[in-house]
Amino acid sequence: METTEKSNRLAKIISTVVVLAIIAGLEYLFFAKVLFSDALIGETNDSRLNNLLVEHWFHAFTGKESFSVVNIFYPMPDTVAFTDMLVGFAIPYSILRAFGMNMFLANKIVLIAFHIFGSYTFYYLLKRKFKIDSFWSLVGVVIFSYSSAYYVRIGHTQLMAISLIPILIIFIYSFFEKFESNKKRILYAVLSITMYALIMYTSWYTAFFTALILGALLAILGLMFLDKFVSYSNKNRVLKVVFEYIKTCWKEVVAYCIYAICIVIPFFKLYIPVSKMFGKRTYGEIVSQLPELIDFFNVSTGNRMLGWLMEKMNLNGRYETKGMFVWELHVGFSIIVMGLLVFLFFYIRRKYLKQKYSLIEKTGVYDNQDMTLRVSLIYAVFVSFLLLVQSNGASLWLFVYKLFPGASAIRAVVRYNFFLTIPVAIVIAVNGYKICSGFEWKKGFAVAIPLVLSALIWYSNSNTVGIQSDWNISEEERQISTVSAPPDDCEAMYIIDTKPDSHTYYGEKYSWISYQHFAWEICEKYDIKNLNGYSGQFPIGWVLNKADDVKNIHKYATDWIEGTNVSLKVYYYDMGTDTWHEYVPVK
Repeated sequence: METTEKSNRLAKIISTVVVLAIIAGLEYLFFAKVLFSDALIGETNDSRLNNLLVEHWFHAFTGKESFSVVNIFYPMPDTVAFTDMLVGFAIPYSILRAFGMNMFLANKIVLIAFHIFGSYTFYYLLKRKFKIDSFWSLVGVVIFSYSSAYYVRIGHTQLMAISLIPILIIFIYSFFEKFESNKKRILYAVLSITMYALIMYTSWYTAFFTALILGALLAILGLMFLDKFVSYSNKNRVLKVVFEYIKTCWKEVVAYCIYAICIVIPFFKLYIPVSKMFGKRTYGEIVSQLPELIDFFNVSTGNRMLGWLMEKMNLNGRYETKGMFVWELHVGFSIIVMGLLVFLFFYIRRKYLKQKYSLIEKTGVYDNQDMTLRVSLIYAVFVSFLLLVQSNGASLWLFVYKLFPGASAIRAVVRYNFFLTIPVAIVIAVNGYKICSGFEWKKGFAVAIPLVLSALIWYSNSNTVGIQSDWNISEEERQISTVSAPPDDCEAMYIIDTKPDSHTYYGEKYSWISYQHFAWEICEKYDIKNLNGYSGQFPIGWVLNKADDVKNIHKYATDWIEGTNVSLKVYYYDMGTDTWHEYVPVK
């Protein structure tokens, strides 16, 4: 008996080590394109923006800049609320910068570390909290961490805040797991609230989608709780526990609420005025970014398994109806993952109903919490799909847009598909393990099935070109090194380009966004105020994006400077000639 226990323990240790090593190998494959080179993650627009945003936080932590004012659109206040704050990334980034690391390298390391952290915490969640074995936990990690959507959307590095969700779920789960221990219950409640707040301060998209899926799950659980076929004795027991907790620990609940309100007050204090300033996004703008049914399978033309089919279907040919952001729709699920999900929806639903009616008929009581949660989660996923899908502009998302606070700030709603990889991964991994555990497999088959499935899912998700990497450290450093120092009395600047055809940026002509980022980098290097800028929102009356419009740029600058009462000494930098010139108002 003792020998068998030792053998089982050794087998579990070996399986854990093997799976952890596989995850490490998958992380290497995922980031192979950027690991041992100066290549950076993402592209030169939003990825570069996010790098500059975390650089702002480093300057804020060291006292060089105000926390609430990013160095863009000077003298606009509270510009940190013009886009995602990225605080979660900024903390480890600032530590690396404090030790002298290059800003671009520091950002790359933080992003890679975030992804690795998300992969391993998700593995821990599945194995230790949901009690499934190492190999089925691997299936879940592959679905989540190496999804097709992650390959495609990694250019929007703010969305990598999704890697914080597993640790949030671990804290929430531990709250209920340790409910009987006052100290541990309070600890995990505080940790859960703090982690969710950190997600809010990092990425509003991630925070909103987290609340949405939890809301859908709770709503479905509530409906199941009200099911007339479920034993009232069970309901009374549940209600008794809830009411008893509120009755005896109401001070604790109030304290949680006060704590939550206090730590999010700065967030809303910044974002609400900005939201009022720019107004909410129109539903017409949002509906163009809602997926059609086919988009749930839209894994992009670069997908290793189905890229050829995506190209043949010419899904990107919908520019006429979808607008310039059609690439946002490349967040579909692999056909294997969707096939497993649909199968499990019908299989688990059938098993649940059969079990429920059988038990009620025999005992008058149905009290299988595990099955109830599993069914509720898979229902919540499909409800989310129904909310997202649109046909000729008609979508249930209209109700979310009108009824949910903060929904009007979400432009690219289709990114919810990317977030849904988490509950989808949990559904497939947990239910796959439960189903297979019900069969008496030979030991080799019990290991081979999840391993083969993991390999197939990885292949169906992977991208032939790897993760997006359109820029590098060498070019960024070369570019900023070409800039001569500004005059000593220069306090603020804007950029112009009198020779737009004389230089390129990664082999292409400078875009208006590239000019804005370049000006921002100059201002960060020389500690001067930046009249240029780029973000998710743009101030009314600001048109300094036209750096190569030499004929009119100074008039645009005058309108902005005089309209906002800029009192600092302003120069403009001519990128075409690498010269600085004192600003003179244009009348």
